[in-house]
Amino acid sequence: MEFEIPGSSRRYSADFILYHRFSGLTLDIEIDEPYTGDTGKPHHCIDVDDDKIRNRFFLERNWGVVRFAEVQVVRHPWSCCKAIAQIIARLTGDDSVFILLQRLADVPLQKRWTKREARLMAKNNYRQSYLPKMGK
Repeated sequence: MEFEIPGSSRRYSADFILYHRFSGLTLDIEIDEPYTGDTGKPHHCIDVDDDKIRNRFFLERNWGVVRFAEVQVVRHPWSCCKAIAQIIARLTGDDSVFILLQRLADVPLQKRWTKREARLMAKNNYRQSYLPKMGK
């Protein structure tokens, strides 16, 4: 789903959208990688305002924003699902999914990165340490 950015020819697109039918809660769920795979350019860095501006765009439209680091989603997908279910339970009172996932481990915390750190991660091919190897 794409969202027009007022005053810009660009659009935002969410990685995932969750719509909770009974409450009307809408979440933009983002999976943040430290650098782009094709160019190694730093991405989703804490010392750049792009994500803050994007988050504000959604928050001003009454959307929630949930961000995971790509490594969290790849290594702990069910724990990420638990975190989302917990958010839904807290915001809507609907704990039906959280009850099913509550015994799972919490998603491990992941330090956010700066542009400098992202460049170093790209140089060291950090994403290759957790991304699945593609078959031949």
